[in-house]
Amino acid sequence: MEWHRAKTILIFLFLLVNIFLLSVIINANNKANFDQERLSEVFVKNNINIKPEILPHQKDTIFVSEFYGVTDSIIHFFIPQISKIDGTTYSNDTKTLIVDGNKISYTDSAPADPDFRNVNLKNILSKLEPALKRLGIDSYVVSENISESGGMYLVEYKYNINKHEIFYNKLTFMVSNKGIIKCEGAIYVQDKKNGNSYEINTAETILLQFNKEEAEPLNVISVCLGLYVSDYKNALTIQAIPAYEITTDKRTYIYDARIGVDSNNRELIR
Repeated sequence: MEWHRAKTILIFLFLLVNIFLLSVIINANNKANFDQERLSEVFVKNNINIKPEILPHQKDTIFVSEFYGVTDSIIHFFIPQISKIDGTTYSNDTKTLIVDGNKISYTDSAPADPDFRNVNLKNILSKLEPALKRLGIDSYVVSENISESGGMYLVEYKYNINKHEIFYNKLTFMVSNKGIIKCEGAIYVQDKKNGNSYEINTAETILLQFNKEEAEPLNVISVCLGLYVSDYKNALTIQAIPAYEITTDKRTYIYDARIGVDSNNRELIR
């Protein structure tokens, strides 16, 4: 009898808890809908056409690692035995590597790598995996485009650091069944020990500070939070800047996402 009463009380308590949780969820959803409606009204008043649901939701702070530039080990990966150095150009027989800050341009007019003998569209990524590992970037890059023309395979990688893309920085390989013919783009090797934490503005704040050059509405298609790297020529390590990539029906903008930046200086690419 006592157990029956205890069971009834427990069931009653569980029902109360479920009702409470349901009311919390309903209130949260109502608040979210209300906030979204108010946000839409603010955008309309500021001549901005956007669907609030495309706005990214991110943490208040983002930790950004420092990145090593083109190190000696990377240079020797492309040119194992350097026979000539002319400024920032390294060469040996058929191989040439030009280094410009974190950017490289490598060509080999006569590659001879048997590992690429049977290369095709299905196995090209696995064929390039050892090269990415030796460069130290295998865990930071994601293949974006793969194509083939006349026996030449083109693979483009983008950088994705801690789930944040580095905007406008790709690494492209051109490969044949004889090996790597060309490699161009940026090299970013993450320094996991050093970096900075930045306080981040919301995308809504950035959009409302947007420097609209024309009076016509700003039609926003997408907003993405990522990283932007300025050109560095001689630095041993570099740091990316948290940034929003804002795509409209006219063009794509990159805006500094950090709190404390003057609104007139937020646009990173003009």
